[in-house]
Amino acid sequence: AVRTGSPSVALDIGWLAGEVPVIDELILDGALINAEQREAASNLTDIQKHATASSGEPQAGEPGRIVVERFRVRNASVLVSSEHLSTPEELPLRDIVVENIGSTTGGATYSEAAEAMLMPVLAAARSAAAERLRSAAGEAVSEAAREELEEESAELRERTDEARLEVSEKVEELLDRP
Repeated sequence: AVRTGSPSVALDIGWLAGEVPVIDELILDGALINAEQREAASNLTDIQKHATASSGEPQAGEPGRIVVERFRVRNASVLVSSEHLSTPEELPLRDIVVENIGSTTGGATYSEAAEAMLMPVLAAARSAAAERLRSAAGEAVSEAAREELEEESAELRERTDEARLEVSEKVEELLDRP
């Protein structure tokens, strides 16, 4: 569901003296997120649920920890597929920046760090997809209303023509009377 673009990492080599690795900056440039809308469900919601779900099993030993000072996603886009769109559409995402992951706690677990980086990306993709799908739904409703109005208009024109013909025939009858 996610294709990363070009990653770049800037490490703080000062962490070598400590126990927790520190990443000064992690940049993903040009990521592509696939958003598939199926009726009321979305694969992005499913991904978020799995990413935030705990396995329920205690981890053996102390989990590894990490600090990410800045995580940045730039030039990303979301590819939206839905029955409401005639073809999949690629939409640009705003740049996403998350700072100080694990900085104040002596490091985040790897899963906490991954969640802290992934959730804002998924939220931005879901927001862009939802906005486009709302627009598509509005367009579909407008089109359906336009078609219905055209049908009603055609029926009214037909009834008007019939009434005009009937009135015209009655006027002729009245004028033809001696």
